[in-house]
Amino acid sequence: MTAMTQPAVVWRATNSGADLQCGPLQGAVLCNALGFAFVTRRWESTDWNKGPRLLASRRLEQSSDDHFNVQDSYVRGSDFVVSFRPTAPHRVTCHAYWRASFDARFRAPRIELILSAQTDLLDSVPGWVIYGSVPGANILHSNDLNQHRFDELPNSPASFESPNGKEHLFVFRDTDVSYAQMVHPTDFVSARLQHTRHVETKLFPEHLEKGVIRRGRICGWFMPTENDLETAVELAREFVNEPPPLTA
Repeated sequence: MTAMTQPAVVWRATNSGADLQCGPLQGAVLCNALGFAFVTRRWESTDWNKGPRLLASRRLEQSSDDHFNVQDSYVRGSDFVVSFRPTAPHRVTCHAYWRASFDARFRAPRIELILSAQTDLLDSVPGWVIYGSVPGANILHSNDLNQHRFDELPNSPASFESPNGKEHLFVFRDTDVSYAQMVHPTDFVSARLQHTRHVETKLFPEHLEKGVIRRGRICGWFMPTENDLETAVELAREFVNEPPPLTA
């Protein structure tokens, strides 16, 4: 009789979102009227006391509502899905998928955030800003996955625009674990490093027409700090080249 192995990814719905166990990572999606975030809690046997907030958003940029209204949320396999009620004044309906997986080659948990927006008006401007922060981490940046070159970002604001390339990979390096994040190049518009040492990325700046669904993808990976830059580049290349995900 063979012993049963635990699945690499387990979501558990809660009143405030969903808890996640993904390989050596424990965390949770927290979702309320003020926005949403993935909050890390534990890496292997070490508590992550400062709780980095990643793949997070406060609200739609052009919304006159000062909060989100969650319509529905549920766990489906390796996904945690949240649907929001339309926001004023553009009546933009939003959906968010947190899709988790574990890459055993690199001991790297992966969380992909898939966002979608649509409207029943003839014209609207969704405008969505996603931010991530790892307190105390050094931040490194590469804008070309073929060069393997990273620059350590200064402790001051900086901007990254699409005319200078769309392969923008950020690596937050902490003591024992690194976190890498990248917007899919087909969705990248701009990113900004704030003086508070968090990175903001902007999605959906264009006008949205009735009947059109706009989707954007941001992927984050957790990994040991040893060989983190090489690992991050390899995983980012796979992300760029894989087919678009299916959502419903």
